[in-house]
Amino acid sequence: NFSRYVWDWIDRDPALAGVQLGRMLADQKLEEYLLRTFMMLKATVGSNPKTLLDVSKETDGTQHISLTNLAWTADMFGDAAGDITAWIMPTTARTEILVGALGNVEHLFNIGTVNVHKDAENRIFITSDDPSLRERNADLTMDFWAFGLRRGAVAIQELADFDEIYDAKGGFENIMRTYQANWSTKLQVLGYKFDEQQLTDSDDDFGKFASASDAALASPFNWTTVYESHKQTAGMALRVRASTKRPKAI
Repeated sequence: NFSRYVWDWIDRDPALAGVQLGRMLADQKLEEYLLRTFMMLKATVGSNPKTLLDVSKETDGTQHISLTNLAWTADMFGDAAGDITAWIMPTTARTEILVGALGNVEHLFNIGTVNVHKDAENRIFITSDDPSLRERNADLTMDFWAFGLRRGAVAIQELADFDEIYDAKGGFENIMRTYQANWSTKLQVLGYKFDEQQLTDSDDDFGKFASASDAALASPFNWTTVYESHKQTAGMALRVRASTKRPKAI
């Protein structure tokens, strides 16, 4: 909701508002895609014992994010480990790897060209501050999720049904304009099938077509495997305990 009078008062072209609105809409769509992607990865890859390495409960120092744990996670893919091309993890987890790399004694990295954006097998690191990649425990410690993914692990397809309206609304101090847009997407995780019984219909929400709620997408009970081998699926998951050895903010 907005009032066009603001643009009259500051003598600016209303088309600039349209440009900014388009940018905001694009950012919002990408944010929603990523949010649901991480939800689905945790519900599938992160809940499959054949694709999950959980070291978060270890107490011998191996419970934290490290290049070693990433290597063991990829190893669970067996001879398909080479298909994993990227790691997705929280930004802080990548920082912990950086700190460990800077302090390594095997000289895996040169200080002048510290390569913290790839692992030893050249897989790139993609970082995000999305809350789905972090999990707060009852004892207030934090766990991190990292996903090693192959190409095509998650497919997000827009269904070419983008629609929008622009209406005027009265009854306020100023006449208000309302902009609304909606669209549909098809979400898929390689090697997994979503329970179609979890789709809702228009009976519970006026004007709402069949779709899955975020809670349903995030539940591992709503996903089943459809593969002969776990090596044919989206990838691997690693769960680690966040390190407490970090400097306090000044």
